Amino acid sequence: MAKFKVDIYADTVCPWCYINKKSIDAAIAKHQTLYPEDEFDLVWRPYLLYPNAKVSAYNKKDSFLLKFGPDAPTILERVQRVGAPYGVNFTWEGRTGSSRDSHKLILLAADQDASSSFSTTTTTATSTSSSPSTLPLPENDPSPPPGPCARPLPPSVLDPRPETTPSHPHPLATPSPRNPLLSKQNSLTEALLSGALSHNQDISSRSFLIPVALAHGLAASEEEIVRYLDSEEANARVDAETARARGEIGVAAVPSVVVNGRYRVGGMQEPGVFLGLFERLRGR
Repeated sequence: MAKFKVDIYADTVCPWCYINKKSIDAAIAKHQTLYPEDEFDLVWRPYLLYPNAKVSAYNKKDSFLLKFGPDAPTILERVQRVGAPYGVNFTWEGRTGSSRDSHKLILLAADQDASSSFSTTTTTATSTSSSPSTLPLPENDPSPPPGPCARPLPPSVLDPRPETTPSHPHPLATPSPRNPLLSKQNSLTEALLSGALSHNQDISSRSFLIPVALAHGLAASEEEIVRYLDSEEANARVDAETARARGEIGVAAVPSVVVNGRYRVGGMQEPGVFLGLFERLRGR
């Protein structure tokens, strides 16, 4: 039996991150049909591409057009074409803004998976106001097309899931299924990416985020979710995780996947890339 720790660094405003999620899900599902005894610990890590973005402040399509410049039509067409085989139909309408709150929810879901003793023993799975009108751009393009894979990382970046459990666990949160693809965190991340990138939802709007959080059992009430989202602790944690990703881990662009704390897969990759890496690591 082999055990795999898969850390995924992504932002919920990143189209390539959504396609890469579908690819990773498919690779894990396929691997489990071949090696049902293998275990996966799948963890989504925050990465703020636009730390200073405001809430609901930007036109989504205009933001992508500004980001990609003169090549925007070609790039957006390419994203659509690459996503189609994975069942992803991108839409660029509506508003967008800071993804900070969405990452707070993703972290909360991970805490609840951990505190409910989520098991990664699996069976076969199938993946399934006067604000500016555009997002502030980072210094470097943070959403790369397919890129190089499986770059070894220094041993110093080994990072198991934090040993501490959340200080205020939510008693009504139900245990996640045993399949890692159906963990609360992975299912929530799917809902956030799908809503923001395929269903014209605003990733920064709590009118979108709160119902998604409640539907995934993150809290018993809207008030509880609001208190959590407004907490300094949750805000500081997202900043700390992003800083650690950029500094200690060396993530300069997303999507970026680190397997077993050592092997980095950069950019959007096809399932075969992940399958090959899992196969390679089984023998170690």
